[in-house]
Amino acid sequence: AQYDYALSLFNGTGVEQNYAEAFAWFMKAAEQKHVEAQFSVGYCYENGLGVELSFDEAEKWYTMAAGEGHADAQLSLGIIYYNGVMGEPDFALAAEWLKRAAEQDNAEAMCRLGVCYENGHGVEKDEYKAAVWYKKGAELGHAECIYNLAYCYDWGVGIDYDAGKAIKLYKEAAELGLDIAQYDVAIYCFEEKDSAEAIKWLEKSAGQ
Repeated sequence: AQYDYALSLFNGTGVEQNYAEAFAWFMKAAEQKHVEAQFSVGYCYENGLGVELSFDEAEKWYTMAAGEGHADAQLSLGIIYYNGVMGEPDFALAAEWLKRAAEQDNAEAMCRLGVCYENGHGVEKDEYKAAVWYKKGAELGHAECIYNLAYCYDWGVGIDYDAGKAIKLYKEAAELGLDIAQYDVAIYCFEEKDSAEAIKWLEKSAGQ
């Protein structure tokens, strides 16, 4: 009940939105080991919502929730460590948490883990594994995974070159609103002498 009330305050659902009050209720529930509330406390600390921004506190609460298997908390820890917001990046720790989230079908984690494998960040560089994770994320409809998989087909990164599959996936990512994909599709259309279609995609890309 504490968590539900906190969520209502946080989102302004049925009550006036109040981040500070929402945070206080999230904290009450988190201290009673409510995993979703622990994640929410971490999120509030990371973004300075209802409480002073603190990456150290965010890490602490995310770690509690992540340890209980909360995929978004695992993803959030992975991003914190990858970006080095508390000092130097820790790619190995980032990849470890991203993998745990990815194995729970978290598409964003799949995308970021793929980037780790593609660049050898925190794991041994393995372009095939990168493509595998992009493909898994793409199957879940994640636009950046679809785009990255298209790039793999386009340049033969980890998988065999396949121009047909590449453009099909670029278009799919573009339809999902990914601006870089819209730009790439526009360039492809210009090359195919379809300027009307090219201009359509350029306008979509620029509109973001």
